[in-house]
Amino acid sequence: MDYDDGLLLNFATDTTSPSTTSKNTKTKIVGGRWKDRRKLIQNSKRKSTPNLNNYKNNQNYQKHKRKRDQNDTINSSRSASLKKPKYQEKHGQFGGKNSSFVSSLFTSKNKSQNQFVIPSNAPLKNSNFEDLGINSKLAKYLNEKLHYSEPTVIQKYSIPNLIKKNNNFKNDLFIKSQTGSGKTLAFLLPIFNNLMILKNQINRDSGLFAIILTPTRELALQIHAVLDRLSKISVNIVSTFVIGGEKKKSEKARLRKGINILIATPGRLLDHIKSTKNLDLGSLKYLVLDEGDKLMELGFEQTLTEIIQNIEEQTKNNENSAELLNLYPELPNRRVTILCSATLKDNVKKLGEISLNNPLLISSNANEENGNGVVTFNNDDTGNVNETFNNNKEISSAPDQLLQQAIIVPPKLRLVSLNGILHNLSSENQNSNTGSRIIVFLSCSDSVDFHFKIFSRNGRKIVPAEKKEADNNKSANNNSNNDSADENVTISSAPLIGENTIAYKLHGSLTQQLRSFTLNHFSNPKINSDKNLVLFCTDVVSRGLDLPLVSTVIEYDPPFTIEDHLHRVGRTARVGNQGNAMLFLFPELEENYVEKIKEYHTNGQIQKIQYDEILKKVYADPNSKRSKWDIEATTWHLNVERWLLAFPSVLEFSKNAFISHIRAYTTHLNSEKDCFNVKKLHLGHIAKSFGLRETPKNMGAGANKSNSRPKKPKESSKNKMLRMANLTVKSSSSEFNFM
Repeated sequence: MDYDDGLLLNFATDTTSPSTTSKNTKTKIVGGRWKDRRKLIQNSKRKSTPNLNNYKNNQNYQKHKRKRDQNDTINSSRSASLKKPKYQEKHGQFGGKNSSFVSSLFTSKNKSQNQFVIPSNAPLKNSNFEDLGINSKLAKYLNEKLHYSEPTVIQKYSIPNLIKKNNNFKNDLFIKSQTGSGKTLAFLLPIFNNLMILKNQINRDSGLFAIILTPTRELALQIHAVLDRLSKISVNIVSTFVIGGEKKKSEKARLRKGINILIATPGRLLDHIKSTKNLDLGSLKYLVLDEGDKLMELGFEQTLTEIIQNIEEQTKNNENSAELLNLYPELPNRRVTILCSATLKDNVKKLGEISLNNPLLISSNANEENGNGVVTFNNDDTGNVNETFNNNKEISSAPDQLLQQAIIVPPKLRLVSLNGILHNLSSENQNSNTGSRIIVFLSCSDSVDFHFKIFSRNGRKIVPAEKKEADNNKSANNNSNNDSADENVTISSAPLIGENTIAYKLHGSLTQQLRSFTLNHFSNPKINSDKNLVLFCTDVVSRGLDLPLVSTVIEYDPPFTIEDHLHRVGRTARVGNQGNAMLFLFPELEENYVEKIKEYHTNGQIQKIQYDEILKKVYADPNSKRSKWDIEATTWHLNVERWLLAFPSVLEFSKNAFISHIRAYTTHLNSEKDCFNVKKLHLGHIAKSFGLRETPKNMGAGANKSNSRPKKPKESSKNKMLRMANLTVKSSSSEFNFM
């Protein structure tokens, strides 16, 4: 029973200072209602400062702390559990009913430097093709129709060595020059010229005089396109190609009709040598091995050895060889082999041993005082290939006029920074009538698919004419969302980047028809000349392709070797044009990679740029002094995350891309592990750059535990890394689809 009479009396408390009282002294409170007295006592306890260690050892404290840790969904660590979340997600277009907390993109910042030089691969002034021995009719055609009026350095040095006044060819050639310097015309023009000026004009039935081997289908098609344009001045010279992905039946029909120049990928050529009776190699006079280092990288050593052995065998057994020399005395008296590469690696030396006889090295870096660019090594004329290559200590280099930039970006901010760069580049050309072409290199095909889907979201898809009708019928019978669209779509407008932008994707897992259609659409200067084109691709595009008007190359995923870096950036700054290349690197560890590539760039000039310089241009409000650009960038990234969560099929692309990216990361060379070490990666932050809020390993954890299979024994980290590396090597080999 409550005997409180309701009267309020004055409270009297002990006025002794807390500092003078002992720890065990209790404060006495007299008068008033007992509920009020209890509240006052509790308040006085809160204001006191008890010993912190004793307080933390208290049972009640430990009990409440455990509850807090269990309910904490933002960060499992003890220190983070006591902090407020960085960003609260609100209701949005793709949000659920409940708001949730997500990690912030911005956790740390860093800072950065700039210059242009004389082009190193530009055409030479006061020089022309006729002076090099090219037929005047062909030289005029090059100038007026193809707009090649002046040769480059490597063309100046190579062409005279392949155009001889007599047919006495003693040396094979190794043509070494930086990317974008015109190596294709350096060997193609003299071969075509030599066939064109024959007194006894050749035709289809004359025989096969030249074979050009390339590592990729795209490069084979490009060389064939150049030959097609040249053949308009001499229609009697017939060329064709045989590559993986095409119908063998139609290729055999073309070979049966007769050809003079054949462009091929090694696997398909060897297949035809073994199975096509009409393919006669007995009259062969020129064998070109283009991009020799890549041919060896893709494991073509055995294939090339078999091809060369078959050529030599058929040449020896050719009953008409003497008659051929009498009929075409201007052609070489022996087969001339030409090996081309932008780099000089050990595997190229091995290929030289297999294919070259007493070689001369033609280099664009040779001292011009000798007047011919030939680097000679063997005074005894032994033709020792190893000695020839080992004596050459030149290093390959990027074009001098290329502006190389290193973008230092934390893992979380990769995607939003890429969007910033693409948006900046497209907006710079918005008022231009010419537009621009940008190539973004990624490490694997899954990553290409994911980034293409992200940046082409809500875009208008472009498909080949023959597939358009089939796709329309499919969409009429299928109510699936456009965002989980047909995987075979490789071209789409990209409103996320800009209104005037088209996005492309290209990798080796696509069909040959799609690859050809996509590359032609991107590279054709007559198509979309006023638009900004962005190509997301793997290294399948990095070798030998001459893609006009490419202004910028972005290495979003770092290259696996320095040679790959040189070939990637070689897609821009070609034949004397200016170009810009950007390499994404993580702070600290990966930042050291700049030192490794410095010697391959003019005077080691590599401009470092911090991510905030890029993001402020896109997300900052120019009209506001207190522009919250970091919040705007976070909002953009959150929209991507919500979109992925709203469409599970697209989320699956994101997960696959993340897993493939980590696998690919493990394949970096041991010599570069000090820069690219998978064990030092923060997987959660990298997952964030793929629009994931958790790593795929944790997603759906605990689901269907009752039906789960017994656990397999844990795989050692070493075995796991080797397994992932092997998977990536296999996928990179199939990337080029040489069969």
